[in-house]
Amino acid sequence: MAIVANLMTTLAGPILFQRSGDGLDPKRNAIVHKKAWQIVVVTITTTFLISLATYFLHNFIFSILTSESYHSVSYLLPYMILAGGFFSAGQVLSLKLMSDLNTKALIWPKIITSLIGALLSFIGAYFMGVEGVVGAVLLFGVLQLFWMGWLTRNPLINLIRDPLNES
Repeated sequence: MAIVANLMTTLAGPILFQRSGDGLDPKRNAIVHKKAWQIVVVTITTTFLISLATYFLHNFIFSILTSESYHSVSYLLPYMILAGGFFSAGQVLSLKLMSDLNTKALIWPKIITSLIGALLSFIGAYFMGVEGVVGAVLLFGVLQLFWMGWLTRNPLINLIRDPLNES
């Protein structure tokens, strides 16, 4: 999912930036906002479908792609797919804020969610092993998606502009 998400943001980024222009036209920003949310809906829908498929096929997938020593954790694959999909959807919303030239709004959410994700991973690994790490990564993806969703839906956030981009 991370590779697919990277490809998607690489493709969507220039399109969103081109449509946004200088980021100051409300009409163009509304179009970019709508397109970004459409991409998020497609990403989350695809994530759920792939996760559902891997729920039933995880043993088969691992038997083909991994050595036998990893087969015992194949049941975690659907949850990692979900985590990657949620994170990817959040990245698309980050692109939306960047296309609005609103990068300042991303500073604290990116720092805080990264710190929380790392802390959750350590705690999860310590108390629950690999299942705890997978749970932490899933929570990190959900947290990042919700925070980016809140930032892109909140009209007050437009008051926070990157001072380097203001004239």
